[in-house]
Amino acid sequence: MSERMREILSTLSDEALRAAATKCEELGLDPNRGVVSLQESFANLRPARDIITDAVEQGKLAQLPLTI
Repeated sequence: MSERMREILSTLSDEALRAAATKCEELGLDPNRGVVSLQESFANLRPARDIITDAVEQGKLAQLPLTI
């Protein structure tokens, strides 16, 4: 399970986030439309991704909890 979590977390790279923002711009979508802007969401996502990745690598998180 931890290998799968690492695989999923790797898809949330900074390059992927930039690509998502660029795609929104290309499609003419407003990145500030929601309650939380796209950039603010990314700013919150990056540290969360890093914390979870670190926990997986240190063996502190071997599997996801049954309830989230």
